[in-house]
Amino acid sequence: MTPSAVKFGRYFILAVNDEKEAITSWPAHGGNIRKTISLYAFAKNSPARFLLVIDSRKDVICEGKAIKRLLTLAAKKNTGLVFSDFSEKKRNKLTSHPLIDYQAGSIRDDFDFGHFFVFSLHAIKSVLDKYGKPPADTDSGLYDLRLKVSLDYRIIHVAQSLYITADRKIKSAKNKASKTEKHFAYTAAANLARQKMLEKVATNYLRLRGAYLKTPKKKIHIAKSNYPVEASVVIPVLNRKKTIMDALKSALAQKTDFSFNIIVVDNHSNDGTTQLVKNLSADNEKIKHVIPNRRDLGIGGCWNEAVKSKHCGRFTVQLDSDDLYSSTKTLQKIVGVLRRGKFAMVVGSYT
Repeated sequence: MTPSAVKFGRYFILAVNDEKEAITSWPAHGGNIRKTISLYAFAKNSPARFLLVIDSRKDVICEGKAIKRLLTLAAKKNTGLVFSDFSEKKRNKLTSHPLIDYQAGSIRDDFDFGHFFVFSLHAIKSVLDKYGKPPADTDSGLYDLRLKVSLDYRIIHVAQSLYITADRKIKSAKNKASKTEKHFAYTAAANLARQKMLEKVATNYLRLRGAYLKTPKKKIHIAKSNYPVEASVVIPVLNRKKTIMDALKSALAQKTDFSFNIIVVDNHSNDGTTQLVKNLSADNEKIKHVIPNRRDLGIGGCWNEAVKSKHCGRFTVQLDSDDLYSSTKTLQKIVGVLRRGKFAMVVGSYT
């Protein structure tokens, strides 16, 4: 047969039967490859055995032996997807990029499969018949397909660099700057529609897997019991001599219409942090210096120490020992939202 290929969002999707077809039809630049938004139609109608997914933003070089190895693994019983480590070429230097194994809980849409991976078309057609079409959408279609394949088939990671990638063009300063914001892109208002679609895909997967938990509808009942203060700023700390004073000053500077204190859970610091907190707490009754009896606590255990202490207020608000509140009104805003919405938790953004 003549191999077929399409451009699906950022990926070239290539349907092949063996490594020879993959080599002869490998998309170099994608100039003549038609675009599609429907993975379903392309996969369902293909008589091939494998679906190769190649990142169009990279030059991907994979030798025939490596392709054959990936296809051989993808052809094995109960295998749905195969991916491998890779090497990146920059300025004539190769850098290895090992990836992590796929696990049952690896459901993030940005799980790193590298820049080239292989699906079994048998597995794809099976899950399409069983679980339905993926969205006709380049942002979520491949994500949906991968999750459905993972329900019934293995996803194999080859812990060996089987291909080489290189940038197609030099990235601009603008692109380099935006890379630092990539981690937080999901919070941008412009990405709301995309995130809602991805959430819908993930929720459907959890339902299919039997792991979906319904969102609780209950509102928090704000008890009228007596508390020492309305709110406690909790600062877990371990060896933060250089930053703890600034964090404490930021907390002390909060302007509120309610009483609050600051619980510093000092996890047995040995760099001078303990003495700094001790001295400041002696001069300011708002600061409560707590040193746990146990020496095996992590940050969660320190939090528990604060919540269980006699000093803890009605609401607890975290501040890291190396962070500052963005204004003197931050604590008031957070507690205000907790009161109005009767929420179990409120999360604030940071810069």
